[in-house]
Amino acid sequence: MEGVLKAKNSTDGKRPKSALEYALWKSIESRAGRKFDTKNAGIEQTNGKGMVSLQYCKKVTKALREMFLEGDAIRIWLDKEIPKWEALAKAIYEISCFVKSQKKRSPRICDDKLFVLWCQWEDAFPGGKFNKFHGMF
Repeated sequence: MEGVLKAKNSTDGKRPKSALEYALWKSIESRAGRKFDTKNAGIEQTNGKGMVSLQYCKKVTKALREMFLEGDAIRIWLDKEIPKWEALAKAIYEISCFVKSQKKRSPRICDDKLFVLWCQWEDAFPGGKFNKFHGMF
């Protein structure tokens, strides 16, 4: 399917480039139970949309997992990796709520949340580059 999606690049914009890519987005929305902004397909979401995506992370990962049959090699791999991704999404969501709050916040709690975020990132993507503020926002 990826080959077919890449084959037709009719525009350079961020919207779906073909009817097939549009159908893929609609099927993802249907499975996740939420509407996604196809112009900002998870790469450049607004802060509010990003937070909604993080809240529904488990629904999206459940839908992803269900795309593969029990015992399939990809499903086995996903079963191992998805909990790491969900923990990372939770850590990003919690620090995002913390920094968006209008209340006076403790720098110590902020440090703790950032440390958890870094640990979850390292668990999900060992040795990967980590720009915590870019990833967070």
